[in-house]
Amino acid sequence: MEFEDPWHPGLIIKKAPDFIILTLRGNLIIVEHAGLLLKPEYAEKLKKKIQLYLHNNFVLGVNFFITSEDRFGGIDERSLLRLVEEIKYRILYW
Repeated sequence: MEFEDPWHPGLIIKKAPDFIILTLRGNLIIVEHAGLLLKPEYAEKLKKKIQLYLHNNFVLGVNFFITSEDRFGGIDERSLLRLVEEIKYRILYW
């Protein structure tokens, strides 16, 4: 995907979200998985990616979602299922 660069107005940055979903009404939803947050370099890149999405009109909890692992590398199944239900709703009705 191409995004306006928030740090250099007028420039375009190409980034690939982990998941891109097109709703039935043609709206885009992006999902990022934050998997290696204990690695400072990864966390910094993710921070910039999140800023990029927010600058380009993606709204956390609306058309932009983030999943993550706990400190042991696991994912909370209930939280993930709630997220899936929210995204399914948005695919159908947003």
